[in-house]
Amino acid sequence: MKRLINLIRFICLAAFVCHCESSIKWSVINKPIKIGDKATLSCDAYECAQNTRKTWYGGRSNDLLCYDDISTNPTKYEMQSSKSSFNSSLTIKEFNVSDVNCKYTCACGFEKFTKMLKLDDLDTVYGDVKDSSNRKDDRYIVNIEMKVYPIPICSIVYKAKESYASVKIVESVKSNKEVSELYTVKITAALDVDQSELDCSFNVKCQVKPSKDFLILDTKSCTDVKSVNRSTDNFMWLGLSLGIITIVLLITIVFLCLRKKLKMETRNVSKRQRPDQRAAENRPKAHYHILSSMLTFKS
Repeated sequence: MKRLINLIRFICLAAFVCHCESSIKWSVINKPIKIGDKATLSCDAYECAQNTRKTWYGGRSNDLLCYDDISTNPTKYEMQSSKSSFNSSLTIKEFNVSDVNCKYTCACGFEKFTKMLKLDDLDTVYGDVKDSSNRKDDRYIVNIEMKVYPIPICSIVYKAKESYASVKIVESVKSNKEVSELYTVKITAALDVDQSELDCSFNVKCQVKPSKDFLILDTKSCTDVKSVNRSTDNFMWLGLSLGIITIVLLITIVFLCLRKKLKMETRNVSKRQRPDQRAAENRPKAHYHILSSMLTFKS
């Protein structure tokens, strides 16, 4: 009899737990997520009464994050809900590793649902891409570094041909004691390109789960940097040469103008001096005539 009573109690408790678990729950609605962007959790409260307070708790300290669309930290969290709806959403702004492996709770009245937000729940998490690729003669060396979880399988698409790319782990960063890690990986590959092709492009495609692809770089130009630099240098030298020639011509023109002006001034001065010289030369002759006439008169 006791066994039967215990069995009935167990069945009732299990039914109650299942009922509670199915009445409210949250899930991640935007995937994949890039570090620094937004992550949105959606809470579905099927049996929550209308006009009931909706709240969100969570984070490292399991604090009150939002209630009825009011955020305790507006720069980090944002809540959206409707009084006529059972659902609400929590947006985590500037999402980073510290937001993962934390418990988040959505509540509607007395009903609540708590779950750990793990990297696996996000499908894919990736950070900024550091590209140090370069071209060497007829080969383009792809060298890309990024933070990502889980470790992807990548390929390079060039001229409608897909080729394998090597993915190696550089380091891993644990968000806490949980197993999930954010990896720093380096993606490398070598493309054979035509030396005469100065403006080629390719795509880097990574797959983290079956049928889920995401592009690290939509389009990457493999322009011959050396040729561009050479062309730039040629233009610089041409411009510098033209500038020097222009300056020399201006100096020559100015010199010739000044020289011509100086000659004209010299001629004008000489013309003004000639009448004065003639007058000075005639003065002694006039005095001589006067003296000679006076001597003739005395005699």
